[in-house]
Amino acid sequence: MTGADEVLLAARGLRIERPGDRRRPALPLVRGVDLELRRGEVLALVGESGAGKSLTALALLGLCPPGLRMSGAVRLLGQELTGLPARELAGLRGRRIAMVFQDALTAFTPVQRVGDQIGEALRIHRRPRPGRAAARRAAAGLLDAVGVAEPGRVADAYPHQLSGGTRQRAMIAMAMANRPDVIVAAVQRQVLAARSPARPAPAAAR
Repeated sequence: MTGADEVLLAARGLRIERPGDRRRPALPLVRGVDLELRRGEVLALVGESGAGKSLTALALLGLCPPGLRMSGAVRLLGQELTGLPARELAGLRGRRIAMVFQDALTAFTPVQRVGDQIGEALRIHRRPRPGRAAARRAAAGLLDAVGVAEPGRVADAYPHQLSGGTRQRAMIAMAMANRPDVIVAAVQRQVLAARSPARPAPAAAR
């Protein structure tokens, strides 16, 4: 199956719960989510605060928070992710599926410059592996592509030195870095609109 008919991401019976013990019963947090995303589609999960949207998004990447239990099936390009070893999941994240976290300040490493963090995402997954200088230049290009003013300055900044909106755009740039098949975004629609489809993400070169 190819083209518009290709199913990129599918979930069947996805459940997340806090396991019970002798003092309290199990608490279901997400109950039986089914979804299917095809190439070229945008799929939105809509619900009130606390409805489980962020938990569902995390579970799709195998990032279910500690202390919670996940069941059901999640397939990325036909590959089952549920139960996949952590090392194999890590190899898929950023390369085939990426996430834009809701709180960009905590998602970024506070002691590393933003451009270096975006560049590191390129260096981990790109083959041949780009050099640090080339990855930093590509990071600045990605920041420019998502509408960041003064992308060179932002690339040189630490996360706490940036406004919340700029951090969110930088997080989108990092998610886009390796042109994954699927981007899961726990953000508002207005933030996603920052990415202009007319400006393709630049590739890193040595």
